[in-house]
Amino acid sequence: MILLLCLLIIDDTTNLLQELHQVEKELRKAEKSLRLNPFGRNKKQQLKQNEHFLFQLKHGYTYISGVLPTFNDWSETNSLRTVDGQKWAVQLQVLGEYITEQANKNVENYSIKKSSFDLLDLSSIPLQISIPPELESHRYQLSLYNDTLKLIDKLKAK
Repeated sequence: MILLLCLLIIDDTTNLLQELHQVEKELRKAEKSLRLNPFGRNKKQQLKQNEHFLFQLKHGYTYISGVLPTFNDWSETNSLRTVDGQKWAVQLQVLGEYITEQANKNVENYSIKKSSFDLLDLSSIPLQISIPPELESHRYQLSLYNDTLKLIDKLKAK
């Protein structure tokens, strides 16, 4: 079940990447257009804010596209305990709901012609997951190990 869900989400993230690239192209076109427009001063500020917001969304995409294979691999090993899966589901749901809420606020601000966007402030999102204290000093090494192992596996597959 988790494996199927991961595969569906991976497809969705691929679609999101395509949309992010399209938005990025449109922002570049808008920037070129504004260079030639002497009356576009206020629009340039909005464009910069949109670019920063896109930057944040791209980091979110990078995070999701990085953790999904890990969840997929973890699930395939049959060592993903139900309680761990539930904790991570809650963490990702909290994160997703917060980002969606912030994105919707930005769309509303834009539609009522406010002059500035509120950039995503993720500082108020609680971390739902913790690791045992004895592993805390190894978290970076374990993260690097896992990322390197995933890269080597991908390179072997090609």
